[in-house]
Amino acid sequence: MPLVDTRREGWAGLHAAFSRVARSSWLEALDVYNAAWRRGLTTPEIDALAVPSSLGERHANGYWVKEGVFRQIRKRLAEARAADAGQTTRLNGLERDLTRLYYTGRFPEYVARIADVPAQ
Repeated sequence: MPLVDTRREGWAGLHAAFSRVARSSWLEALDVYNAAWRRGLTTPEIDALAVPSSLGERHANGYWVKEGVFRQIRKRLAEARAADAGQTTRLNGLERDLTRLYYTGRFPEYVARIADVPAQ
């Protein structure tokens, strides 16, 4: 996201910038949510966040959907490691990759790797 000169942009420019950021974040969150839902990694709380009613909620909920799914993935990987010690190395590598992709904002790759998380 480029730096915004708030004085030069004024209210209309700031509103447009916020709208772009909120929409972009929301589209990433929807991709993450759909991938997680297919693996059984959503919760009722995450499901509720997936139905925002305004642009402001899309902005806020987009973050929390992505964060909630990330936490569910880590929880599921810990459960899978406990259930099958033979998969520890593979699951540790998957968790490392998912963590790197999540924190660097590479969501298309992150969404693709969610398919490798053991299903519920």
